[in-house]
Amino acid sequence: MEKSQGHQAERWFFAEFITGTIAFPMPHRQYVFSLPIMLRVYFRNNRQLLKKLCRIANECLLEFLRRSLNRPAGQLGMVMTIHTFGEYMRYNCHIHALVADGLFTDNGMFHVAPRVSTRPLEQIFRVRVIQMLVDEELLAPELARKLLSWKHSGFSAHNGKPLGREDAATFTRAAPGTAWEKPERRFARFSE
Repeated sequence: MEKSQGHQAERWFFAEFITGTIAFPMPHRQYVFSLPIMLRVYFRNNRQLLKKLCRIANECLLEFLRRSLNRPAGQLGMVMTIHTFGEYMRYNCHIHALVADGLFTDNGMFHVAPRVSTRPLEQIFRVRVIQMLVDEELLAPELARKLLSWKHSGFSAHNGKPLGREDAATFTRAAPGTAWEKPERRFARFSE
C-alpha cells in the first residue's frame, strides 16, 4: 500500500472512530480558525504556542456559543486538530474543530445553536491571540494596537453547514484531518 493510501485510510478510520464512539446523534458543524500570515511565524517553531492557540479557540467558541444561546453554563462537545500546512505545503497553522452544533446543559439537555454570524467569534479570537502574543513578549504592544485597528485583520473563524451524524459520508469528509473523498472509493482502491 502506498504511503498516501495508508494516510488516507488512517484519516478515514479516525473519522469513523469519531462518528461511531464520540459524536452524539445531533447536528454538528465544522469550524476553522485561521491566523494572518504575518503572525504564523511565531507558531512555526513553538509547539507550546500551538497548544495555547487551541485553548484560545476552545475558550472563544465556548463564549460565543454561550452568548448565542444565552446559556452561561452550557458546555461544548468538540474534537479539535491543529493543521500546520495548507495548500502547496506552505506553513499555515490553523485549527479545525468538529463541534456539536450547540451546547449541553447539566441536566442532559442539548440546545441547538442558531445560525448567526461568526464575526463576533472572529473578533474574540483575534483579540485573545494578539493578547497572548503580547503576554509571551513576542509582539510589541504598539504592533498589537495596530493589528487590532485593521479592518481586514487576516484572522478567520469560519463555520460550515450543519452536519447530521447519520450522514456518514458528509460527517467523514468534515471530520478534522480527513480527506474530501468518499470512503467507498478508498476501500475500492485498497482491495485492488
